[in-house]
Amino acid sequence: MKKKILWLLVSCLMVASLVLASCAPAAPPEEEKPLPTSEEPSYGGWFRYGLNRPVLGFDEAFTWPTECHSLMHTNEDLSEGNWAKGLAGTGEWTWKLGMFAPVDFVTGTLAESWEIDVNTFTIHIRKGVHFALNAESEASQLVNGREMTADDVVYSINRYFESPMAFLHNNYPPPVSLTATDKWTVVMEVPEGKAGVYLEVVVDIAKIVPHEVVEKYGDMKDWRVSCGTGPFMLTENVEGSSMTLVKNPNYWMKDPLHPKNQLPYLDGVKYLIIPDQSTRFAALRTAKIDHDWNIAWEDAESLKSTNPELKWDRALANAELIFMRVDKPEIPLYDLRVRQALNMAVDKQEIARAYFGGNAEVLAHPTGPMPEFKLVYTPLNELPESSRELYEYHPDKARQLLAEAGYPDGFKTEVVCQQGNVDLLSIVKDYWSKIGVDLELDIKEPGVYTSIRGSGTHEQMFIMGLGINPYRLLEFRQGHIYNLSKQTDPYIKEQLDLMDEYYFDYPKKSQILKELTKYIIAQSYYVQLPAPYVYTFWQPWVMGYHGEVLTGYANNYAGWIKYIWIDQNLKEQMTGQ
Repeated sequence: MKKKILWLLVSCLMVASLVLASCAPAAPPEEEKPLPTSEEPSYGGWFRYGLNRPVLGFDEAFTWPTECHSLMHTNEDLSEGNWAKGLAGTGEWTWKLGMFAPVDFVTGTLAESWEIDVNTFTIHIRKGVHFALNAESEASQLVNGREMTADDVVYSINRYFESPMAFLHNNYPPPVSLTATDKWTVVMEVPEGKAGVYLEVVVDIAKIVPHEVVEKYGDMKDWRVSCGTGPFMLTENVEGSSMTLVKNPNYWMKDPLHPKNQLPYLDGVKYLIIPDQSTRFAALRTAKIDHDWNIAWEDAESLKSTNPELKWDRALANAELIFMRVDKPEIPLYDLRVRQALNMAVDKQEIARAYFGGNAEVLAHPTGPMPEFKLVYTPLNELPESSRELYEYHPDKARQLLAEAGYPDGFKTEVVCQQGNVDLLSIVKDYWSKIGVDLELDIKEPGVYTSIRGSGTHEQMFIMGLGINPYRLLEFRQGHIYNLSKQTDPYIKEQLDLMDEYYFDYPKKSQILKELTKYIIAQSYYVQLPAPYVYTFWQPWVMGYHGEVLTGYANNYAGWIKYIWIDQNLKEQMTGQ
């Protein structure tokens, strides 16, 4: 509601010669946060996580990984993000992005190590890792705390590729072959030139499960049959209300920053499901929960004011991209000059100041201004002038470009969107009307919107929020569902293939990517609207945490919980509990 009201103000003021800048001064720069000190960890205490939606499943063979919240704690992948290279350690990676990190920032978990010889992928399984023994679980008793082996890895990976509802099945072809050559070795043959891709999808996505549980129960969709090697065990699930996990006393991993310490530090984790935002904020303010994230800047300002004791940090949210089809010569968007004009006709700097209160980045795609991308990000002021103009407001030049392209009076176009896009698109519509372009908002309900995105059947434009994943650039890969501009530029394909070839050479791949992103920006395949910052807040007694979101790809949200600890003395002093 706040943004709707703000948009109405913005629209009125834009009509009055765009004087809204005087009404919404830019926010002061955020205070730079130093790398944290290495406080000595302590054991005990519970972490209470405020979840904004119900838990939808417990088996990623049947439910999208990001909705299987307990699996992030009960079961493990073969690898994860290297915590020692994150904000708790060297600060090279923030662990705030839902993307595959380059291999330099990945470390083995259930896989101790791996090597690749052309298209042969050999994975060495970690010895001494046991499935958790939960006295309250019949399924866990069936497994009886046995050691995890290569057979479990092969079984689990094959299961995810074979299940029609699994992420791997729906996004990648299965490996050419996958075998356990002995108790501790898995050998995988992959399609030619795709070793790096399979390192990502197999090593950093598939949660390993015990085969005998699936064989007895048919699947692991019932939370009561949860069993894995992770740091916590699922002991209770109250549908739509809460979920309880307790410490796995036989967990194998030690803290990479405190090598003598066995993980996890916490006694347990309590998920409290609170979909209503105001109720969740109230729970945070009154210390009923320890953490909340993905908070918009307006609400963040309120929390800072009412609860200055809370710790916080921020991260870039997805940028909204208006993709323009370039595969139809009969429509205006086919012409580069038209696409450039549409970019120049939107005052992105003003939207960042007024709509987002200065809490946004104008240039945040395909790369953004984060520590992770220091080798590949080119700041706006370092781009060629022709590219800088795409992020500046030049309505007169936009009209000139349209006239040169044969559209002196403008044209009509449409964009497929959802209701949540309407506020921002209404601002874009108003800007474009000033150069004679009539934008129709084709609003779809979520199911239809998703179907159109998957089939690529939009007529002209499609808006989608997309995170930064420059080392994969899925939205520019021919045939991928995210390639909503439908570009088939041979130069882009050539450079992406080259990046795949140099997958394991991080500096070389970064060099290729830096030049490729500059080229992509110049082609104006989309209008990138400013990417807002969103905030994470947590209680001051939550230690060892610095705003991280995940420790790997999307199915590792909250994987950082195993590394944190509770300062119970501080908590008692502040709350009496």
